Amino acid sequence: MLLSAVVEDSLHRLDESLKEARIGQGPPLQGLRRLVVAMLDVGDHMLFLYGDPRITQAVATRGGPDPAAGEIGRLIGRGQAEGLLDMEVGVEWIEHVLWAHVCAGCMAVSGGTLPRHGASAWVIHTLETGIGARAT
Repeated sequence: MLLSAVVEDSLHRLDESLKEARIGQGPPLQGLRRLVVAMLDVGDHMLFLYGDPRITQAVATRGGPDPAAGEIGRLIGRGQAEGLLDMEVGVEWIEHVLWAHVCAGCMAVSGGTLPRHGASAWVIHTLETGIGARAT
């Protein structure tokens, strides 16, 4: 029961942070940057929700669609349509890369190796140079 309450609280905080980031507004690059900052702002909750397979499974089985996932997918799709993100890889792949980089940033902040703003800058830089569309 306590665990369920903590999961719900963490999901609520993550949802609120993503809403405040307004990732559907403005150019996709700006939305992507705001998304990264928002996720790192609730990094401890991200690590709690997705760092333990048992908690992740509990989140997955609680039912209902994840509105944030749809919005993130649309952001990635806009980035691809505008030539910002590579069209040769799928939206789902880019989303997994995004989560992996954000988790790396969260772990760096949690472990004390980077301040939060430094982790945001590194994650954003890596995403922009690692999944950016290649010039032709």
